[in-house]
Amino acid sequence: MGISANIAANYELQGEHIATSLRKRWHAAHDRRANQEAQDDWCRIIRETAIDNTQFDMECTPGYYNNEGGAAKGSGHIWASRTGPVLRLW
Repeated sequence: MGISANIAANYELQGEHIATSLRKRWHAAHDRRANQEAQDDWCRIIRETAIDNTQFDMECTPGYYNNEGGAAKGSGHIWASRTGPVLRLW
């Protein structure tokens, strides 16, 4: 799995995520909110598996994706899970 600037594909993935979340919520017998520990664990997983795109941002022609060549610290990371099909395994 790589990165993509294809907005339609991103909308499709976001729609699948929202639909899956709503479907799971609809069928849930009780509230399934994540506690603070679970939220912290998920954030840790995202940070540990983020794609470091800093070098690319520094070498890329200035534009939208690198803040016109002035990318801030941490902005060179792709903050998304690379741990596999999380929702499909849910």
